[in-house]
Amino acid sequence: MEQVVTEDMNSTLSKHFTAEEIKASIFSMNPLGSPGSDGFPAKFFTEHWDTVGSRVYEAALEALNGCRLKAVLTEIISPTQTAFVLGRLITDNIIVAFESLHTMKARLKGNDGFMALKLDMSKAYDRIEPQSSTRFLPVDTKVALLIDHSTNQWNLPMLEAIFKCTEAGIIKSIPLSPFQKPDKLIWRCTPTGTFLVKNAYYLKEEMDKREVGQASELEKRKVTKDASRPICHLCPESIEHALWECSSAQDVWGQSSRKLQKTKLQSQTFKQLLESLFELLEDEVMIEFAIIAWMIWKRRNDLIFNNTFTHLNSLTQQAKVFIKELSQLQHATKFPTPDLGRSSQWEAPPRGKLKLNWDVALEKNNCKVGVGAVIRDWEGTVKATMRKKHDLYPDPLLAEAYALLQATIFCKSLGWKEIILEGDSLQVVNFLKTGEVNDSYVGTMIRDTKSILNSFTSWTVRHILRAGNVVAHVLSRDALSSRDSIWSVGTILTCIQTLL
Repeated sequence: MEQVVTEDMNSTLSKHFTAEEIKASIFSMNPLGSPGSDGFPAKFFTEHWDTVGSRVYEAALEALNGCRLKAVLTEIISPTQTAFVLGRLITDNIIVAFESLHTMKARLKGNDGFMALKLDMSKAYDRIEPQSSTRFLPVDTKVALLIDHSTNQWNLPMLEAIFKCTEAGIIKSIPLSPFQKPDKLIWRCTPTGTFLVKNAYYLKEEMDKREVGQASELEKRKVTKDASRPICHLCPESIEHALWECSSAQDVWGQSSRKLQKTKLQSQTFKQLLESLFELLEDEVMIEFAIIAWMIWKRRNDLIFNNTFTHLNSLTQQAKVFIKELSQLQHATKFPTPDLGRSSQWEAPPRGKLKLNWDVALEKNNCKVGVGAVIRDWEGTVKATMRKKHDLYPDPLLAEAYALLQATIFCKSLGWKEIILEGDSLQVVNFLKTGEVNDSYVGTMIRDTKSILNSFTSWTVRHILRAGNVVAHVLSRDALSSRDSIWSVGTILTCIQTLL
C-alpha cells in the first residue's frame, strides 16, 4: 500500500494542542451560533471564561490531543471525496452525478453501454438517538450568572441563548427582588415558603395520583359511589367537570350572559376557577354564575336520584327567573350595609396628597400578568398612569403583590413621596398594614414594597371594592395587549376617558 502520510505530516499530527490554541479557537466562534450537545452557545463560555475556562481546557485537550488531521486532510483524502474537507463542497457530487447522467443520455454511438445505480443511503443523523430536551449547567454554575445585576432582573438574552423557549419562559416567570439580597432557599409548595417533610410527602402523593389516576373528589366525599359521569358517561367525575367542563354544562353556560360565554378557563380546580372568575367578572355576573352552577348541580342530582333530566331551554329559563327574583328582592329589602372600612366608590385624597390605585389582570394560559396603576390628586386629576406586561406565574395573590410592588416603584420613580395606596386585594392590603410576612414569593414582595414605602415622607394603604378601583382595573386589562412597560404623565388615555 502506498504511503500517504510523510514524516513531516506525522510530526505535525503528533504535536499536543495547547491551552492558548483552545482559547483562540473558542473566542473566534460565532457567539450565538448553534449550540453543542450541552446547549450552550460560544457566548456563554467567552463571557464566563474566568469561571469555566479551566474545565474547557481539560475537556478539549483530552479529546483533541493526537488529532490534528485537519491540516493534512487534503493530502491524504481522495480528491473524489468532497464532504467534510476544508475547501471542498458536498454539492460538487451533485454536479458530477448530473454530468455523468447527461453524458450517458446524450451518447448515441458505440456498442459499450453504461449503467447507473441509485442507492437509498441512510443518513447518518437518522441513526442518532434524539437527546433529552433537558439541558444542564456546569456543577459550579450559580443562578447569579443568569441575572443582570444592573437591573436585578433576569438577563433575558442569556436565558434565551442557553435555554429553550419553554424553559426560558418558566424561568422568566419567577419573580426577582429589585434589591440585591443574599440567596435563600424557598419551598414554593407551602404558603409560608418553609419546607416541611409532610408537605413534600403530600406533594409526592398528589403527583403519584395524577400519574395513575385517582378517585374523584366526589367519591372521596361519598357524594357518589360511581366514578363515572352520569351525563356524558366518562370517568372519573369531578366537581370541575360536572359544573364547568362537561359538554352538557357548557351548553348551559352558552345560554348565559355574554361575559360568562366569553370566559374560557380550563384545567383548573373549582377553587382556582372561582378565583379566576372573581378576578375577571363583576359581582352581578358572579351572582348569575352561582345560580346557574347550582341549577346544573341540581339537574345532575335529579338525574341520579329521580331519573329526570331538565332540558337545556327549561333550565336556562328557570335560571333567568331566579336571577330576576333575587334582583327584585335585593332592591325591595333595605338592609343597612355594615361599615367594613372599605369603599365602593373612588374618593379623592386630602389636599396636598396623591392617591395611587393599582390592580392586576391575569392571562393564565400564557403565564402573563398585566399591571395597571393610576395616580390622581385631590381634585381627581390624573397625574400619571402605568401599564406593564410581565411574565409571572399567574397566581392571583402573587400577581396582586407583584402589581403593588411595581406600582410603588412607579410612584417613587416619579418623585412623589406623600401617597395613599388603594387596591382591591384585601389580603395584600392586610399584609402591608400588619407587616406579618413570611418567606414565600408573596411575603418577599410585600417586604420589598414596604422597604420602598419606608423611604417615603408618608404613606397609608386602604382596601377598596372593585367597583371603586375600575380605572386601575381597565389599565391592567389594557396592559395585557401592550409589549412591555408604558408610563404616561399628564395624559388621559383613551381606555379610561369615560371612567373619569
